[in-house]
Amino acid sequence: MQPFLATAAEQTAAAKSQADAYWRLDDAPLKIGAMCTVGPAMIADLIIKFRMDHPGVELNITDCNARALTEMLIAGDLDVALVGAPDPLDDRFHTLELFEERFVIAVPRGHKFAAKNAVCGADLHDEPNINRSNFEYFDLARTELLSRGIMTRRVFTSERDDWVQGMIRAGMGFGFFPEFSVTETSLVIRPLVDPEFTRRVELVTVRGRPHSPTVGAFVAEARAFMWPKRRDRAAKQGWADRARDFLHGN
Repeated sequence: MQPFLATAAEQTAAAKSQADAYWRLDDAPLKIGAMCTVGPAMIADLIIKFRMDHPGVELNITDCNARALTEMLIAGDLDVALVGAPDPLDDRFHTLELFEERFVIAVPRGHKFAAKNAVCGADLHDEPNINRSNFEYFDLARTELLSRGIMTRRVFTSERDDWVQGMIRAGMGFGFFPEFSVTETSLVIRPLVDPEFTRRVELVTVRGRPHSPTVGAFVAEARAFMWPKRRDRAAKQGWADRARDFLHGN
């Protein structure tokens, strides 16, 4: 019986060790999805804080649009997602609001909008526009502007924010962005008013699905995180600087 009991004891010890590691979040994977329009510095700050508190977690981040993120959540390909969609998500999902941001107009220095404190919707009439492809809020904004008789001229689109912001910097036209998504520090951002657009960025999980301790720890971290509340210029510039540093590996 001794070999049998020794093997059983070894298997029991191994199982206990794996269970202890599971609850300590050692070598625990976490699959996070984020909308590509969510500012990278916002995600980076949360990820860095979570990583410091839970160094054993293996993090994997996927960025895509809101529809793809919700489909991946339902399929189990993601554990959590950061979503800022114009329409409320359905009852399959549980959401935790993280922060709210308004939309801004981005232009190069020297542009006529840069001299304004804010840009009115009427100012955009017949102006060349550069924007991200498949950006959910652009269609919402365009519909509202058209209802007021305001039309813009789309001259360039791309799936890549660096291309979009680079073309704005080159003077091809203005951009329409969530305020914390502008990472090109040479651009000037001004709030869009009359009409004004805002969005809520939420942490999303699948309602009723049992989650690992890793997911629970991330949700708790996101709930406690100090998300930006103020919208003054200094705060916005600080986020832009951190976004630039993050993108350039500083």
